[in-house]
Parts: sequence; C-alpha cells; structure tokens
Amino acid sequence: MNIKESKELLTGIELVAVTGAKIAKNGIDLSDLTYVLGLIEEFEVLKAAYEGIDQVDDELKELDEKELIELGLQAFSMIKNIKVNL
Repeated sequence: MNIKESKELLTGIELVAVTGAKIAKNGIDLSDLTYVLGLIEEFEVLKAAYEGIDQVDDELKELDEKELIELGLQAFSMIKNIKVNL
C-alpha cells in the first residue's frame, strides 16, 4: 500500500504546529504576521494534507513494516522540529 496521504498529512501537521509554536513563542504580536504569511505561501502543502485525509485510515490499516518505520521516523522528526521551535 502507498502511504503518500499519511506522509502529506504529517507534513501539514508539522507545518501548522511549527508555525503555531513560532507565533506563540514570545506572545502574539504584529511581528508574527511574517509567520502567517509563510503559512499562506505553503498553501499547497496544506491543501495536499487536507485533500487526502480521507484515505489515511485505509493506508494505516494496510501498513507493512517498512511503511510503519518510515512513518514513525517522519513523526519523530516532526516532533523534534516542533520541540526546537517551542
């Protein structure tokens, strides 16, 4: 089975979480507008994450060991990236 949609979803979640962490880091103010604009520039990433969300459940039901490791590594990397930006 292909895990494309699951990977795109994780990428979208990471993008939103990192942007949110950067905005909240020092309190919300006008300088955070650059982060919001950066998020808008990444609209295609968010769109891809959303468009395939209904297929993620099927992908996760059919995971083989290699795909499980691949998603696990991506999730671990995502968590580290979010933590660095907190």
